[in-house]
Amino acid sequence: MAGSGGMGLLPRIIALAALSVTPAFALLLYGAVENRRHAEEDVRSHVELLSHMVMEEHKTLIEGIRQVLIALSVNELVRPGTGGNCDAMLSGLMTQYPFYANIAAVRPDGRVYCSAAPLAGSQNVSDRLYFQKAMATGDFSAGEYQFGRIVKKSVIIFSLPRKSPAGEIQSVLYISLDIEKMYGLLEKLNISPGESLLVLDRNGTILAGRPDNGIWRGMHARGSRFIQAILSLKHGSVEMPGVDDVERVSSFSNIDIGGEPALYVAAGLDRKAVLAEVNRVFFWNISLLAIASCASLAAAWILGKEFVVRKADILMGTIKKFRDGDMSARSGITHSGDEFGGLAEALDQMAEALEKRTGELCSSRGELDKLNSELEDIVEERTAQLLAANKELEAFSYSVSHDLRSPLRAIDGFSLALMEDFGNEMNEEANHHLARIRSAAQRMAALIDDILKLSRITRATLKREIVNLSEIAESIAGDHMENQPGREVEVKIEPGMEAHGDASLLSIALENLMDNAWKFTSNMDRAMIEIGRLNGNGATEQVFFVRDNGVGFPMKYSDRLFGVFQRLHGDKDFPGTGIGLATVQRIIHKHGGRVWAESSEGSGAVFYFTV
Repeated sequence: MAGSGGMGLLPRIIALAALSVTPAFALLLYGAVENRRHAEEDVRSHVELLSHMVMEEHKTLIEGIRQVLIALSVNELVRPGTGGNCDAMLSGLMTQYPFYANIAAVRPDGRVYCSAAPLAGSQNVSDRLYFQKAMATGDFSAGEYQFGRIVKKSVIIFSLPRKSPAGEIQSVLYISLDIEKMYGLLEKLNISPGESLLVLDRNGTILAGRPDNGIWRGMHARGSRFIQAILSLKHGSVEMPGVDDVERVSSFSNIDIGGEPALYVAAGLDRKAVLAEVNRVFFWNISLLAIASCASLAAAWILGKEFVVRKADILMGTIKKFRDGDMSARSGITHSGDEFGGLAEALDQMAEALEKRTGELCSSRGELDKLNSELEDIVEERTAQLLAANKELEAFSYSVSHDLRSPLRAIDGFSLALMEDFGNEMNEEANHHLARIRSAAQRMAALIDDILKLSRITRATLKREIVNLSEIAESIAGDHMENQPGREVEVKIEPGMEAHGDASLLSIALENLMDNAWKFTSNMDRAMIEIGRLNGNGATEQVFFVRDNGVGFPMKYSDRLFGVFQRLHGDKDFPGTGIGLATVQRIIHKHGGRVWAESSEGSGAVFYFTV
């Protein structure tokens, strides 16, 4: 069952059933988004915690190294010249610290004079970064990843100067941390699949990592975007591929020694692995909901067709019989207590009432024809009275035009004669009074002309045709520019604007609107006037506008704009009669259109009209 071009009743039932499950889909989607957001927040929190744990482990290790070096710096056995006693003491100390590869002491010239590990000849470490920084800063310092010359293994070295009471550096003590043993710190952490850990030196060289793929140790990874981010940001979080090109959410921080980073620790977690479970639950839930929705739509189709559409078709057939004039038609549906039963009962009762009313209407049609005839006579009489009133108004207009203009011309003419003939004999005040008399007479004459023009417009008969408003606007703008060539005015006119109306009246309306725009932009350094429309020629209702950047007006006075003699600006600043916008309104209303304005004081005005 469907109307012409419309949706049938059964599809609407299906649409309502589909609409009823839409909130469930929306809630499921919202829940999935929230679960995903919480999972991502958990990922960030987890990697921050993991990074913090590894960082604290290494801080503890480095602080222990610093304490051992401080203790050694005050031990007399470590002074240069103690011979084998120093080596033996450091060798014994090494047994207590399995993470250390060597403990040694270096003269200020870089020569190693004491070492826990056996020395193979003379060793000079003056070119090593840890030694240079200790000598330069006089404080605890860290080196970089290097292959130890004495221990023959990968190490990172921490150093501390030994100073005399006067503050002079007597030697540099250092402890080399075994890179292989650093992995033991990471192995103590039970990391999950998808997690990763990295420990870097100041240059981005990997000291330790989990998982250990055998190629990370000692790898200089400064070219990796991930390592570059760590070295540039120093601490924070990023989401990007790691050194193994696996996309991870990573958190990293650094350990400062001497005011600059010595080590970096980064922890990461594979984002896809974390979100996989969230996605699996979402797709499982949405699949179940889709199956339930399909079952619901199928049930709505079957039940709707049987209990709704069939009865609706019966009622529609009965109504069509009424339309064709069969007032004896009845639905035949049992008048039960359900909605269709009640509708069938109401329809049958309406049919009985219509059948009765039809007879009554036939009997009253003659009386209605008589009333119509009387009404036509009354309309004809009123029309004759209106025509007579219009003739009287025309006679009055002629009287006003003839009887008032003559005295005004006389006043203006005699005042001019006085000024020309006796102007030199009269003082300045008298000449000023005569000038004001002339101005008032001329203003009164212009006002009479505008009133008569407004009266003629009200009585004018419309001659509708296709009117090119763009050409009219171009002509009006050209006249203004010719009359005032000294003004700098930018006029924009949209081409091809057409309206269906009286060409003469629309020209008057557009001329009044453009005159206003020209007048109220007269004090602008660069005036702008635009004539256009808000929609094209094919629109149901075209809206044309005249916009300017002049003085504007407060919108609270907009209801006074189109009244006769209503002016919002003084005659001294902007002369006029107050008839122009009233004329525009009469013309637009005569065409069955609308006219309105928008403005703010000091920001110009826009006048809109439809035809």
